[in-house]
Amino acid sequence: MTDFPLHAHDEWTGGDGFHLTGDAYLTQQGQLRAEISTWTASWVLGFTGGANVLVADSGGNILHRWQIWPLGVDALAVWWKPSRRTDYPEDQIDPVLAAKATSLTLTVGHFPKPRWDEILKDPAFQTVSGLIPALIDLIID
Repeated sequence: MTDFPLHAHDEWTGGDGFHLTGDAYLTQQGQLRAEISTWTASWVLGFTGGANVLVADSGGNILHRWQIWPLGVDALAVWWKPSRRTDYPEDQIDPVLAAKATSLTLTVGHFPKPRWDEILKDPAFQTVSGLIPALIDLIID
């Protein structure tokens, strides 16, 4: 007999100062919940992370797959946007499937999402980038 709630933990660190850590839980009633923290220690690079949660039975058969994405953060230099976040997503599976579950696996990591168009269109970025030529002129003159 399986002891509920099932629990899984995972951590990931990328070479550019990117970090993800998370915990996932499954109750006998089929409630899936997670707590996932995403952050960057980089002044120039943000990133998009994500998570996969697999619910399996004793034979290793996947009963349910839950993808949590996107979990993005911005570089520390982008002070008007978060460089750290914690998400608390929830999902529900059929209690009949949950009763068959014997293992829960959580995998967190870098799941890229192209964001350059979004960043360049951001009004705050346009304001800051518009100030750069004026600052250069002040420094040179």
